[in-house]
Amino acid sequence: STPRATVNDGSVKPALEASMTPKDSAIRRVALVVIAAVLFGVSIALKDGVEKASEYFAGYLLEQSLSVDNLFVFILVFKYFKVPLEYQNRVLSYGIAGAVIFRAVLIILGVATIQSFEAVNLFFAAILLFSSYKLFAGDEEESDLSDNFIVKTCQKFIPVTDYYDGDRFLINQDGIWKATPLLLTLVVIELSDIAFAVDSIPAIFGVTRDPLIILSSNIFAIS
Repeated sequence: STPRATVNDGSVKPALEASMTPKDSAIRRVALVVIAAVLFGVSIALKDGVEKASEYFAGYLLEQSLSVDNLFVFILVFKYFKVPLEYQNRVLSYGIAGAVIFRAVLIILGVATIQSFEAVNLFFAAILLFSSYKLFAGDEEESDLSDNFIVKTCQKFIPVTDYYDGDRFLINQDGIWKATPLLLTLVVIELSDIAFAVDSIPAIFGVTRDPLIILSSNIFAIS
């Protein structure tokens, strides 16, 4: 009789993951996040009604549209620091975690401030007007980051090696702890996201004041 081929189920998943290119992995991650975002919106509709769900989806789409600039800047940062492709996901993972924490603090403070001082709406409106002016002024994004304020400041105050050491952020060089370019890249990305958050968070306050909806829509949009 012909011997039957056997398959070790435990090796199938690692083999499939190993065969996936970084592009395939990124597409799968985006698809999973979008599906999770939609399912979360549906759960809000079932629990709190269509109006709350509409606020969530409006906030999610608003943040997604405003995040396009973030993506462009991140690509420029990776290109400027020549970050190897296999390390970019590590930087983005830490960057997203930091962005979520900062935005959560900003949203909580923003909601509390608006509830106590309605005049703060004027300040947020001024931020949105200034952001709109920058958008319609037609200024091109910086393609050369060598003169970027955030990049220059980080390079000035953070001692950095001139080479990568795997996916490490810090290494001990001659008894002195120094950052690798990977950590510098992470810091620049974090500070860039903070700058974008100052523009985008006030916009979503015009859609809803519910901190859970604001935070959840932000988390799904930047993930």
